[in-house]
Amino acid sequence: MRHYEILAAGTIPLFVDLHDAPDEVLRMFPRRMLMEARSLPGVSIVTDGAAEPTVTIDRSLFDEVAYLDLAYRLLDFTKRHLTSRSIAQYVLDTAGHSNATKVLVLSSASGEDYVRDFLVHGLKSLIQGREGGYVVDVVRAPHLYEGAFDHDHGHEHDHEHGGGGDGDGGDAAELETICQYLLVYPKRTSLYHRLHAHSNMNSVGSSTDEINGFVDMVRSLLTLDPLLRPTAGEAKAHHWLNPGE
Repeated sequence: MRHYEILAAGTIPLFVDLHDAPDEVLRMFPRRMLMEARSLPGVSIVTDGAAEPTVTIDRSLFDEVAYLDLAYRLLDFTKRHLTSRSIAQYVLDTAGHSNATKVLVLSSASGEDYVRDFLVHGLKSLIQGREGGYVVDVVRAPHLYEGAFDHDHGHEHDHEHGGGGDGDGGDAAELETICQYLLVYPKRTSLYHRLHAHSNMNSVGSSTDEINGFVDMVRSLLTLDPLLRPTAGEAKAHHWLNPGE
């Protein structure tokens, strides 16, 4: 999953031994484009018998235009083919159920499984947008959902961690939680939410305007397009860093 994050951030990952990887590894990835990164001018990979290869970049030879062109192509590929919705549609197409509206997801894994969770997120996003569509999953991964575990189900914690609960009461809570998954959608977080801006900045007495200004500055710094991203000087002049001006 870390590879998805790197690509989605508009960055080029450099896999030094990609040419030795079996076809099943990074199967959904644009391997040809990733191989281009190895041959960018100024980029050299030295194995020299060492356990870990050494990657060096000669700035005098580095072609920034070629780098940005490759980065844009990789980002475009990621948007079109590597989102959770795209992967989910690929799975449905491969299974011969491209237009499915009802899916049951079962998993024997009790802990976090990011590949599975990525697929579940994609299925929820894709199918629950179709008329009459819903996805029932017995994965119960709370980090995927908004508000799915906000209510106190009594024995939910015991079930999650292998406890037995108290007979019928625990079973009722279990059933209620599973049924609840018919209604929830994948978590749609905002930068404001991910930064925990309200709780963190309220604790030091920040006003609403100050909190919003902070989030706005961080959002601008996270702009993927380097031509639209603020320079250091522009960032320094942001109104959050210059209150009263």
